[in-house]
Amino acid sequence: MADNTFMDKKLEDIVVTLPLADGTEMECGVFACFEVNSKTYFALLPLKEDQTLDFSVSYMLYRVEEDEEHNPMILYIESDYEYAVAASYFSTNYLPTKNN
Repeated sequence: MADNTFMDKKLEDIVVTLPLADGTEMECGVFACFEVNSKTYFALLPLKEDQTLDFSVSYMLYRVEEDEEHNPMILYIESDYEYAVAASYFSTNYLPTKNN
C-alpha cells in the first residue's frame, strides 16, 4: 500500500475540485493514494460541509500525474481495463472485507 502522502503533502490536506456535467463543482478529499503498473491513483470522496470525507457515497477513482511544474493533475480513467485494474487493487487493499 502507498503511504498517506502525495508530493510531500498529507492526503488529508489535499482538496480536489471536480467539475460536474451541470457546470457546478464538487470538492473532494483523498481517501487513498496508490500505485498500480507504474501509474498513481487517487480514491476520492466528496467533502461534507465540515470538510470531512463523506463515506455514504461510492469512491471515485482518478489517475494522478504531475505537470512540468510538479503540480498534481487529476485525470479521468478512460480505459475500462485500466479502471478495472485500479479498482481491483483498491478494493483488495483498502476496503474492508465482509465476513460471512
